Amino acid sequence: MATEQKVVILERGYSQENAITKRKKTTVSFYVDPAITPANSTVLFNAIGGVALGTLKESYLTTRVDRDVGSDIPPTNQFAQREIRWRVSYQDNTNGEIEYREIGTADLTLLTGNGNTLDITTDPSPGKTLKTAIEAHCKSSNGNAITVTGIVYLDN
Repeated sequence: MATEQKVVILERGYSQENAITKRKKTTVSFYVDPAITPANSTVLFNAIGGVALGTLKESYLTTRVDRDVGSDIPPTNQFAQREIRWRVSYQDNTNGEIEYREIGTADLTLLTGNGNTLDITTDPSPGKTLKTAIEAHCKSSNGNAITVTGIVYLDN
């Protein structure tokens, strides 16, 4: 098991009931390389922001206090719902185990064709940018390098 060195991204979703005071949050966390730099944490923060409609609030590493600060203003896009998510699937390069993380407030305008898949192969694209940032800076729960195998849309 990898150490609990994670980057945690908080983002705010849109709430039609009261967009000013009722800010529903969604969070995604990834295990990261213990040697991750603040600049690399920022790369990951921005890559997640590239595929999400929510307002990115901040990211932080659980073992030290490096923070990327975004905005506290709630999003105005009514589709920035925390229930609309990207599921990032990845494989541990050492033992082959499959793991996944979910990113709320998915930007569905990035879907490819008529499917539910985010393009992670075309360069440049937000999906490819996210895949590259995750593979460069994140680890499996066992602390091994990973390969992103797909990013798909979930809604429930």
